[in-house]
Amino acid sequence: MMSSFEVAITISTLDGQRRVETRALVDTASTLVVIPPSLARRLELIPLAQERFRLGNEEPIDLPVTNALITVEGRTTAARVAIGPAEGTPILGVTVLELLALAVDPLRERLIPVEYLLKSGILTPSAEGLA
Repeated sequence: MMSSFEVAITISTLDGQRRVETRALVDTASTLVVIPPSLARRLELIPLAQERFRLGNEEPIDLPVTNALITVEGRTTAARVAIGPAEGTPILGVTVLELLALAVDPLRERLIPVEYLLKSGILTPSAEGLA
């Protein structure tokens, strides 16, 4: 089931000196947070690299990327952020959702807290003295 909805997010510089509160489109088909160029300028974010992205129509596009703090529902993480080619609503991609332990509830169009997963079996309470 495809669902699209917006949530409130805060995007800040890594040092926390500049921040913008806005709304972002939750898009689990996107990897990163994508912000419009005007928002990047407002935050004075400096591109660190160019990365290749694949659009929904399979066309490739190179976008500048940088790092920023992203806050969603009171949870904050540092993350890679792409600076989009045009103005528009920021996109909240799946990487930040996973870093913040948030999942999409498409029926209620909201984000819900989830537990992080550690399924590899290499760490066990008895093996690490955690029991």
